[in-house]
Amino acid sequence: MMNEKEILREVMRIKGYNQTLVAEKAGFKYQSNVSEMLRSKNMRVDNLIRLLETMDCELVVRSKTGVQRPDGTGMYKPEWVVTITEN
Repeated sequence: MMNEKEILREVMRIKGYNQTLVAEKAGFKYQSNVSEMLRSKNMRVDNLIRLLETMDCELVVRSKTGVQRPDGTGMYKPEWVVTITEN
């Protein structure tokens, strides 16, 4: 399973973003802000979501054990999903 930094790097590669562009679009003053996040031991969840949203992606979290769907049609599967949307 990929960690948050590997996910961000892969999305950047697929979408053709570099750290400078991500920093600009996310509203950070310097490219080094993104670089530091990608090198840090732990990334804050709000920064992960902010960077993913900058690249038109969303993070979807589901229960590991499965959760009953509100409409009663079954169970949500236990998995982590990163959805990449193309414009």
